[in-house]
Amino acid sequence: MPIFWNLSNHGLRTAWTPDQKAAAEAWGGVPRTLHEIPFPAVDPVAGPEAVARLADQVMETLQEAGARSGDPLMVMGEFTLTHALVLRLKAAGMVPLASTTRREAVEHLQEDGSLTIQHTFRFVGFRAY
Repeated sequence: MPIFWNLSNHGLRTAWTPDQKAAAEAWGGVPRTLHEIPFPAVDPVAGPEAVARLADQVMETLQEAGARSGDPLMVMGEFTLTHALVLRLKAAGMVPLASTTRREAVEHLQEDGSLTIQHTFRFVGFRAY
């Protein structure tokens, strides 16, 4: 069965809503199983070469796990590694996607004058990079 890959730290069991799972399972009008590869942590002082090596390692992990040309992947994570991965995924014929959401924010002014903001994200769909 074709696969939809989740390459993020938004776990299928903990962070995906039923709507998001259903959209992924039917992406492209084809029934799909869901697989995930955790998005790796990126050292904030890593240079471009280190990010490129990490992107190559993630690509190797994906290929060893069975990812292939034509597979859709939701890719969400640290921006420079996401960019490096999107370039590599496209070159390999895969379909990198971002999830789109509606974000609702509620602001709470605290007694000490600080502001607390609560965000709620509601899944809308997937958009190709």
